[in-house]
Amino acid sequence: MLVTQVRPRAAARTRTQIVRWVGAAVLLIASLVGSRDVAAQETTGSIRGAVTAADATPLVGAVVTATNTETGLVRNTSVATDGTYVIRLLPSGVYRVTVRRIGSQQQERTGIRVTVGATASVNFSLADAAAQLGAVT
Repeated sequence: MLVTQVRPRAAARTRTQIVRWVGAAVLLIASLVGSRDVAAQETTGSIRGAVTAADATPLVGAVVTATNTETGLVRNTSVATDGTYVIRLLPSGVYRVTVRRIGSQQQERTGIRVTVGATASVNFSLADAAAQLGAVT
């Protein structure tokens, strides 16, 4: 029968190394979980909606502009093929939302409040308009 003896110093050193590795692993896990929570905190909101013609067909390619009435910040987007739009990453504040498209009357909504982590909904239904072209010189 073979008996192996572990020296007390070697055993203490091994226990110390294990405690250090476990401590480092706990700190690593805690920092990863903490950083995920910090990254998940939102600092902006968004505005979304639909833009249609008077007959409810989507107005693809219309341009939607959100202007912060307090700071002057301007963000634009185009209407997607399904007639919807989203303007993301808007700091909280009060906005004026305008939609334009050639051949349609421009519309504007004022007093749209954007808050952190929330989405304001603003829909538009545009009437047809005659396009006026100026002379090119």
